[in-house]
Amino acid sequence: IRARQAEHADIARRHREAAAARKAAAEKTSTLAGEQAALTARIEALDKARADALAAAAMPLPDLSVGDDGLLYRGLPFSQACDGERIRVSVAIAMALSPGLRDIIIRNGALLDEVGLATIAGQADAAGYRLWVERVGTGDPGAIVFVDGAALDAAA
Repeated sequence: IRARQAEHADIARRHREAAAARKAAAEKTSTLAGEQAALTARIEALDKARADALAAAAMPLPDLSVGDDGLLYRGLPFSQACDGERIRVSVAIAMALSPGLRDIIIRNGALLDEVGLATIAGQADAAGYRLWVERVGTGDPGAIVFVDGAALDAAA
């Protein structure tokens, strides 16, 4: 009988311990749920502040925006734009970011066709900027031609 009583007492003790553990787990779950709700509200507030800031930002081009994955041009990731478009967008961004600096260097000007080059030149001229465009060839009027690192006389 005493062995059965000891066994029952042990079972009752384990039940009390399990009930206390369940109660502690429920309290911790409630606390964590409250923390989760507070953090979720904070994230939502930050997302709204970000969206409001982006909506209020003046973009240099109407087709330029910012998405979750970065810069978008015409709704697609900027990295998917063709080289000519990326150069045109980059020129617009450069003019918007540095209004006091009136010179823009385009290193890969050979990637622009004549129409693209004329578009960028018109864009820069209208805004009062000067373009320095690296291109292959010698036929452009007003070009400064470099051969082996030395400038040639434009008339030659």
